[in-house]
Amino acid sequence: MDIGAKSVVGLWTSTYDMVFNIKCNGTESNTINGPVNCTDGSIRLYGGSSPMEGILHVCANGAWGTVCSRFWDSRDTTVACRQLGYDPKSYQVVVSTNEYPVIFSHFSCFGSEANLTQCSSGLTSTLVCSNRQVIKIACQEQCVDGDIRVSSSYYGHVEMCTGGQWGSLCTDYWDDKDASVVCRQLGYLPYGALAGDSTWYYNSQLINVFRGINCVGNESSLVNCPMNNSASCGSSSYYHASVICPVHGSTYSNCTDGELRLFGGSTKYQGTVEICRNNAWGTISSWTWSYNAAQTICNGLGYTTPGASFVRYAYYGEGVGPILMSYTYCSSITNSLLNCNIYNHYIIPYGSHSYDIGIQCQRKFL
Repeated sequence: MDIGAKSVVGLWTSTYDMVFNIKCNGTESNTINGPVNCTDGSIRLYGGSSPMEGILHVCANGAWGTVCSRFWDSRDTTVACRQLGYDPKSYQVVVSTNEYPVIFSHFSCFGSEANLTQCSSGLTSTLVCSNRQVIKIACQEQCVDGDIRVSSSYYGHVEMCTGGQWGSLCTDYWDDKDASVVCRQLGYLPYGALAGDSTWYYNSQLINVFRGINCVGNESSLVNCPMNNSASCGSSSYYHASVICPVHGSTYSNCTDGELRLFGGSTKYQGTVEICRNNAWGTISSWTWSYNAAQTICNGLGYTTPGASFVRYAYYGEGVGPILMSYTYCSSITNSLLNCNIYNHYIIPYGSHSYDIGIQCQRKFL
């Protein structure tokens, strides 16, 4: 029998017994379905276009109820989908119909739990969820062992599947050779693939952290790479591996990391700068620059006369290959940019060749 209800307040016990205190109001219809003999703590997705999506229902005292959206996040979605035998995909806030009551105010999961019952939770009231905004989630099929994915198509945080679950890769031993294997496995060219900054992506919700992956660089997938499971991340135990694949395209070159060349200038002393990294030539984004970096480039090219200068916005022409460097800070003038601090790799995917840096070196007069 349907019950007209204005609010539902319950007491949650360790055995999932729910005692409802019902405040009735004949002018407002919030329908509660009677008990359907569901198992307390079980969950389901209701009203979606497939079994892997829908409004989240949690069973309490033999009846289904919804979850308020106020404190829900991606970690809770991860656990809910895991409980259903899927991988997480997304969640959204929707306005509930009056067919099922909003029972739970929140679930606070770390992301590693097997089911929602292992997360701390609370019951709702009209003060917490008066607008009936509840959670709708979408899951996806579990991964296949050895599969990999990155968080943003061709760049970002790297995860690998094992035992039907996604796990993170620790940054110990992580370098451009490992990035080459990831990009190859994802269908991109491996030349010019870059390992991201160790602190680029921090995500403590992931489980099964892989350690000690140390690829040669020519493997077809990460599972073929040597791995030292006893390797320690040390102080970087919460850092997770990331990559940038050369989405602009690249070709193999037998060049040496850090090697430089110029193109587009009217003399050999000027032009757009290209640097070799991981067997590919690519440009440098001019997000930030300095005289020390400019003179370091000229020194590396063999033009050591002081007075180097730089120009922004592809003054000498845009490159056509990958962008291989962005924020570069040289505290002093050296002979190689690789001696400078190269950081903030996450800027590279947001750049374009319209930001390519150009250099004017001083000619040495005899």
